Amino acid sequence: MLRVVCSIAAQCLLELLVHPPSPLLPPFCPLRRAAADLIGRGFAVWQPYLDVSKVILTLLSWCAENEQLGMSHDSKLPLNWRLDAFKIAQASLWSIANVCPAAFITALSTEVVRFTSLSQHQMVNHMSPLIRSKQQILSIIEALFNSQFDVMQEVISSVGEIVVHCLDTALLKYKNVTELHPAIARIPIIAYSVQTRRIAFGSKNGSVVIYELRAGKSQVIQAHSRCVSICSFSDDGKYLATCSCEEGRVNLWQMSQSFLGMGQSQVKCIRQFSIPPTTPDNKVVALKNDRLRFVWLATKTVALVLPNGTEHRNTSKAVMVAADWNLDIADAVPMEIVLLFLVTLRFCSASLLRSTVFSAVVPLTLMIFYLLGCNRADFEQGNAFMRGFRVGAHRGLSLDAPENTLVAIRKSYELGAHLVELDVEVTADDVVVLMHDDHVNRTTNGVGAVRRMNYSQLKNLNAAAKFSHRQKYDVQRIPTLKQALRLCSQLRLKVLIDVKRPDPRISDTILDVFKEDPHIYDSVAVASFYPQVAYWIRRSDPKIVAGHTWCPGLFTQKSCQTAEEYYLSPLARFFAARVDKIYSWFLHHVVSKITGSTLFLVEHKALSANYIKKWRQQGVHVIAWTVNSVPEKSYFLNTLKCPFLTDQLSDFVSEMRKNETSTHDRVNKQI
Repeated sequence: MLRVVCSIAAQCLLELLVHPPSPLLPPFCPLRRAAADLIGRGFAVWQPYLDVSKVILTLLSWCAENEQLGMSHDSKLPLNWRLDAFKIAQASLWSIANVCPAAFITALSTEVVRFTSLSQHQMVNHMSPLIRSKQQILSIIEALFNSQFDVMQEVISSVGEIVVHCLDTALLKYKNVTELHPAIARIPIIAYSVQTRRIAFGSKNGSVVIYELRAGKSQVIQAHSRCVSICSFSDDGKYLATCSCEEGRVNLWQMSQSFLGMGQSQVKCIRQFSIPPTTPDNKVVALKNDRLRFVWLATKTVALVLPNGTEHRNTSKAVMVAADWNLDIADAVPMEIVLLFLVTLRFCSASLLRSTVFSAVVPLTLMIFYLLGCNRADFEQGNAFMRGFRVGAHRGLSLDAPENTLVAIRKSYELGAHLVELDVEVTADDVVVLMHDDHVNRTTNGVGAVRRMNYSQLKNLNAAAKFSHRQKYDVQRIPTLKQALRLCSQLRLKVLIDVKRPDPRISDTILDVFKEDPHIYDSVAVASFYPQVAYWIRRSDPKIVAGHTWCPGLFTQKSCQTAEEYYLSPLARFFAARVDKIYSWFLHHVVSKITGSTLFLVEHKALSANYIKKWRQQGVHVIAWTVNSVPEKSYFLNTLKCPFLTDQLSDFVSEMRKNETSTHDRVNKQI
């Protein structure tokens, strides 16, 4: 009898919800809103008697139609009927997803597959709720991964269909998933490659579903016999690393494209190594700050960092690289270097020629430096600068405030940063200003190259014009280096000056600053991608702390974050990669000794515990950049004990205060 009553009630509620609008039952009328509310509240009871797909699509259409109204509504004003419908539909969707996540995902996936199939044969209906409610769907999926991780992993293939449908492929050409959907990117069993535009999902039965967004294809590989714990693409997207903690194995897969891009890409396992088998709680692994982490040391070399800080990696000599201190001098004998440069200079493009000539000049320059004499490293001065520094503000926290401005420096101080990293450029009238790019286009309301503009022109620009939350800030002027250092001195913030170009005018200004105020030697340091900057600075004043900035793929990739390659030609890429290895070896083994540097700024994906340990044994301090996700910040702060630079601290204040409290308690106990 109870089942009959439930069935009749469920059918009545469904009919009230999905019935076409009519004079007796207008859209969003109180009766419809009450039906939507009751369905959400009692979904566990009504589910066997409802068409779940119809319910979800109707509620999504309500959200899509009234979303703009909900975003602009003032909370102090009463709700109108449309806004009330939006709130009820949103609450019902979240309730359905939390009570029966598997049913919600399965029904939504079925509708997505049906919609995708129809759109291939006829014009896409842009009024469909599956198109207009993409952000709403993704936010629900992100929340389900936080609360129902095990269930979501069981239906990961359906989740993959939904996520791929909701991703904006046009924006993914220019931005990473980390920027567009940070909560999705935090999930360890989801991996995305910007270079190849592939996305992979690890499942509970050990399989991995790989979607190729460019071709609109997907394939499934049986990566493990047990639950997949984490997966990650290499920077170039040609290799995929998967790990199963229960199985105790890490596999490295090569993604080979078929001829002319036709057919499925071939995936084969090229390497595997064992780790101690464990049975971690998948939800804990996904959400805790000290979760599993893959670190790509080279194209075919990957290290797995466990939550306790231990590392496991493949130790095959054929794939060791200079970044991990394993490139032997036999890998770069002088004759091979000479031959490589001769062939490169003969056959490569003009753009590659310029970078290759630069790297070819480096060894010759090093020999001249040796003849002139090496700078002597001052380790005590480096230790004094690093004392108390654990978290630094990259560009003055560029996600919390307009980058490289005085207000960003104050924001860094308020959020508890110990150091501020500032980028400098020089104007046409020899004034050193804070600016990351060589042009003002990206951050200001002006256009043009910094080095071709006078400071009087730069002073009139608004440095907060392109900031995402610019409405919170007044007009911010571009400050000079001396103005920024004066403010940092008042706030007692350490400063790391990042020199973007090897311009003698910048070096002279920095030297003048130290001459004017001798008390800043312990609080100001200099770093640059160009080794000659550190050499010039320390040659002129050995008491200044100077260092090098480095990331893998310096000559092959346009950006360390996107892994976008400089060259399309396979031959050019081949020689650029060899140049990159040679330069890395020289930088690690020769340049650091010549310049007498005591700091090394390294892109955080290239860091490992062994790498940091090797440098520390030589008295050199390693600083990671740019660490933006909360799990990675906690990993570098608590596990690796490595200082880092970040663009955002507003999401990490409580963790920093907790760490400082524990540090003070430990010191008090020792006293």
